[in-house]
Amino acid sequence: MKYLFIIVLISFTSICFSQNNDQFIEKDGVLYIQDNTPFTGTFIGKDKGMDVQISYVKGIKEGKATWSAKKGVNTIEGAYKNGKKYGLWQEFYSNGIVKEEGSYIDGEGTVINYDKKGVKLSEGEVSNDIKNGIWFIFEKGKKVKQITYNKGEIIEEKAVTEEN
Repeated sequence: MKYLFIIVLISFTSICFSQNNDQFIEKDGVLYIQDNTPFTGTFIGKDKGMDVQISYVKGIKEGKATWSAKKGVNTIEGAYKNGKKYGLWQEFYSNGIVKEEGSYIDGEGTVINYDKKGVKLSEGEVSNDIKNGIWFIFEKGKKVKQITYNKGEIIEEKAVTEEN
């Protein structure tokens, strides 16, 4: 029994803490271990040159997700529900200022982008990370342009003025 416990503990540790991206295959939004078993646990690996930790249940993203450029400093953090972005998502500059934040339900949400001093640059709607609907561009804190998107394609652009 003691040996069985040790084997299970070693197996669990290897799944959660020392994954190699080559051990996994993603098909149609589902993450599989190479033997075609949907993965459940916390994937720890690399994505776009950053350290990543994403929780999965039966191969579907579910729960906390973080990307870190440096050890211990989260560059992007958020959560998934049923494989889609859910709740608050934030991306940070290296100085700790929020670069982008979005509030999501079922992969759709409102996103706000900021410069390195925290001044709003743009705000608009996204659907599965693709601009969709009306976006506003800001200069010195005021709306200066409105852009309408349809599935990432610009449909209309127009200048706007904002009264004080």
